[in-house]
Amino acid sequence: MSMKFTPKEQFIVASVRMITDERAKKLPRETRTAMLEYLRSKLGVTKEEWHECAINIDQTMRQISDMMEDDYRNQDRTASDADLAQLNQQVREDISDIDLEDYQSMDPEGKTMLDDIKNLKKRFGF
Repeated sequence: MSMKFTPKEQFIVASVRMITDERAKKLPRETRTAMLEYLRSKLGVTKEEWHECAINIDQTMRQISDMMEDDYRNQDRTASDADLAQLNQQVREDISDIDLEDYQSMDPEGKTMLDDIKNLKKRFGF
């Protein structure tokens, strides 16, 4: 039996989609905000909950980015991590299909990691 998302969780999904979906990102910010305001009201999410969701989304995205970068930079420390080894293997298998130019909007710390990967890709002819 699958669980249904709560209205707040549904609103979080909608909020994340508005900042990640390519079509949604082409809409003016005011339009996206109006769409989220409509959904917020329809789902019964308060403005305070909306604010809390926005803060938590930003913090979570930063935390995940930091975690991924830390694991990338400290692979010797995490070499015994089976999940990380599986991720590394998959990225290596798919590296020639990954268009790194799509990732130009990364934060400054992520850009240095991206540059490292681009250099490796060039060196090995991918």
